Amino acid sequence: MAWFRSVAMDVLSAEILIGNMALALNGLRVNEYGCNDPFFKRLLGIVFIMCVVWLWHFFRVVIASGDCDAAKGGPYLPLQIPKPEVNYKDVTIVDGVCARLYVPISATPNQKLPLVVYFHGGSFTMFSAFLPSYDDYVYSLSTKANVVALSVEYRKPLTYPIPIPFDDSWAAVKWVASHSAGQGPEELVNNHVDFTRVFLQGDSAGGTIAHNMVLRAGLEKPEGLNIAGLALMHPYFWGSKPISTRETRNETMSAQAARVWFWAGGSNIDDPRVNPLEDPNLSSLGCNKVLVVIAEQDIFRDRGFYYYDALASGDCDAAKGGPYLPLQIPKPEVNYKDVTIVDGVCARLYVPISATPNQKLPLVVYFHGGAFTMFSAFLPPYDDYLYSLSTKAKVVALSVEYRRPLTNPIPIPFDDSWAAVKWVASHSSGRGS
Repeated sequence: MAWFRSVAMDVLSAEILIGNMALALNGLRVNEYGCNDPFFKRLLGIVFIMCVVWLWHFFRVVIASGDCDAAKGGPYLPLQIPKPEVNYKDVTIVDGVCARLYVPISATPNQKLPLVVYFHGGSFTMFSAFLPSYDDYVYSLSTKANVVALSVEYRKPLTYPIPIPFDDSWAAVKWVASHSAGQGPEELVNNHVDFTRVFLQGDSAGGTIAHNMVLRAGLEKPEGLNIAGLALMHPYFWGSKPISTRETRNETMSAQAARVWFWAGGSNIDDPRVNPLEDPNLSSLGCNKVLVVIAEQDIFRDRGFYYYDALASGDCDAAKGGPYLPLQIPKPEVNYKDVTIVDGVCARLYVPISATPNQKLPLVVYFHGGAFTMFSAFLPPYDDYLYSLSTKAKVVALSVEYRRPLTNPIPIPFDDSWAAVKWVASHSSGRGS
């Protein structure tokens, strides 16, 4: 009956998909979790039918395949479309856990390439590394970025509840590390992976897993593994206390977001694995570079902001001599520089390139918005605005990157901003640093 429990779990996930669709249509005469307009009722009916058809196809594959066919010598699902630009192979990690390996066919013998270990999403309970959408994405990532890629097929609740998906994923990380001396079980990895450039990536629940794998690597420091970076695509993070009006306003979706963790086998929504803001070991993350990508209308959006802030507030890269975030688009009409205000506080300075030597211009000191808790002076919208302000008004502009709650609560944003004002004042006699 294990397959029946899996079907029940994924029907719940289908309900979440439909709920998301309903809320996405909220701006088009849809009230909270449902709608009264006949057009939208028909539309949601179509969505429901599509989900049922998809689930029927997916479960037909799941029920037929058992656990992991790669562990028995064959692929879980074959490549749906021939992919001539990669050598691919389905590999066994440990008994019952497998992954698909992609190596660009353009790689010369023994050429070392970066490795991306990918963890797919799906509320911990559905989807697969071998589904066409993930297969196509990881194939594209491998060929266009010229990297080796390993897409992990971890086992899923309810048959394999939390913590098994995390344990399976950690087994995959250790499997990668076992090749670092060139003597691992897979020759393609031995021959083609540069172990100084290993990156972990995941989307949604896979992002949660990827974060936890890098954190565990930082704590346990497995031999032979040097994780260079982490990329999280709209990661699933949650907690018992709402952190934004987005969460309090969408009570139904917030309840469903919590249910994902419980139905997957989690017992506490403030478990540090799913609520990293509650993790005292967050500073031990085992890499130096993190990319967090969030979706504007996602219920998890603000959690992604808080996660970013929790990581960024510990240090400010500008204080180490480099920009916190590089300019997104070249801006030829200004000289710009990222400057340190005090330890942990920085700012971006814009000076019109048209200014003649020693020409005195007005100064605008700018403080970005974001409910005190999110956004950044270096985000493209603010960067573009300050650039435009500086060039069109012909002023010097200073955009302040103050620290933010929850890691740095009120009054710290005010104190940081006052430090920026005093930093400006220190230049009044022409002797500022």
